[in-house]
Amino acid sequence: GFFASETVVNNAKIEGIVKELLVDDYSSYSGVIQSDPQSSDQYWHRDTSNLTNRGTDGSKLVLMDDFYITCLIPILEDVTVENGATEFMVGSHRVAAGRFPELSLAQASVPLGSALLFNGKCNHRGKANESPRPRPVIYSVYHKTWYNDNFRKGVVE
Repeated sequence: GFFASETVVNNAKIEGIVKELLVDDYSSYSGVIQSDPQSSDQYWHRDTSNLTNRGTDGSKLVLMDDFYITCLIPILEDVTVENGATEFMVGSHRVAAGRFPELSLAQASVPLGSALLFNGKCNHRGKANESPRPRPVIYSVYHKTWYNDNFRKGVVE
């Protein structure tokens, strides 16, 4: 089926970019997330933990080498501003939360047949789907094997 296609989830171009960024010792998983019609803006968040026991501003996190990449792949239709394109705080993967007000915001439209890759340390949110149709996307997460993403999400294997 479509979701198991080697050219979608295990795309050679995406895999090449991820290998360049993460080098080696990384793992991945994929799923589907949908924004329903008339949904509201998602909350601002990073896809990673701040990796500290105290403090949530991410000041230690942003000093680390990149270790987490998120990939969004539209299915069925383009991702547009109208149907909830992801909004980013530009450069937030390199600054602590206290500097977020200084950053500009940008939304990333993604046409069918394209993919959006971004650093998991980047502060972002899905915007409201103001269209009459659901907007599904495949997400693939690539992370260094030392980062236990399942534990952070509350899933124990």
